[in-house]
This record gives sequence, structure tokens and C-alpha cells, in this order.
Amino acid sequence: MDSERVCELIKNNEYLGSAAQFPEKMGVKAAEVGFGVLNGEEYPKEILLDVDFVDLSNVDEFLK
Repeated sequence: MDSERVCELIKNNEYLGSAAQFPEKMGVKAAEVGFGVLNGEEYPKEILLDVDFVDLSNVDEFLK
């Protein structure tokens, strides 16, 4: 289901909320780590990036 549809469900009180991920930030981090590995740098097996919880209090920000 696309993010716009999920936001509409949240606005209509059909979903409590959902996590918003940021693919652009994920891609930037992946490239950064990839180039770092090619240059001999070491990274942990798992790299966590922030997500936002979308609910009624902030859903309009994600519909822009």
C-alpha cells in the first residue's frame, strides 16, 4: 500500500499510525558506506537510521 493511502487511513481513524522511512536518506547512507568499504573502512553489520511515527498529530506533514 502506498504511503499516501496509509496517511488517508490514519486521517480517517482506520489506522492508528505507521512508520515513515526515508528512502533518499537510506540511499545516501548506502552509497557512503559502499564507498567507505571500497576505501578499506569498516562498518557494523547493521546500521540503523531514524524513522518517524506518523499518527493523527503529524499526518498532514506527510501528505504534502
